[in-house]
Amino acid sequence: CGQCFFSLNGASALRVTVNVPAAPPSADLQLGLSGPGTACPGSQVEYRLNLLNRGPARSTNAVVTQWLPPGAQVVSTTASAGTVSGMGVVQWTLPNLASGSSATLTVRARLASGSSGPAESSASVTATTADGNTTNNAVRVSTSVSDTDAPVFTRIPDDISVGTEPGVCGARVTYVATASDTCDPAVTLEYSHPSGSLFPVGTTSVVVTARDASGNTATAEFQVVVTDVEPPALTVPAD
Repeated sequence: CGQCFFSLNGASALRVTVNVPAAPPSADLQLGLSGPGTACPGSQVEYRLNLLNRGPARSTNAVVTQWLPPGAQVVSTTASAGTVSGMGVVQWTLPNLASGSSATLTVRARLASGSSGPAESSASVTATTADGNTTNNAVRVSTSVSDTDAPVFTRIPDDISVGTEPGVCGARVTYVATASDTCDPAVTLEYSHPSGSLFPVGTTSVVVTARDASGNTATAEFQVVVTDVEPPALTVPAD
């Protein structure tokens, strides 16, 4: 009690004043985290952390820890204040954050190749200064990682018509197909007849299969037509 009254054996009341020290002002660190909703396996993603001090007191020695999805590694970071360290687990240290002030951190990380499903990243903050509201000290974001898109051909050879080579009942033909993919920058191309093969006289179908790292495929087809242009060799019997 601030002022208390006691009676001693019916005697006059004794007034006692007790001074209760007021609690020191506290900080109120509010942590925010955003990230992509979807991403490709092995792709680079970007997370953004925002730390705001909503309390009346200055925050000291705040440490934000972010746990990246399993297998993900930091590519680069950009902080508006403080220092950053770590690869799979990121630590962002802010020695001081005044009341009403905020700071941001952008983390660019590469997801594990071959990963799929939800990739979760979480973060939390602690500080030396007392925090009057700890319900906003931890956050989490989930990214759906998948690759279901097939490669797309960017170049398919036109049908090819050639004549036979001298002394050969066929012709060697070369060609190039190209393809791109949303998630895989290095699409594999497979030909039913490799470029430079010897094609016989007649029409031959060439099937090209484009395959990405997740096993998605696309196919294309063109024709190689070889015409016999070499006249028969006439052998005349001797007289």
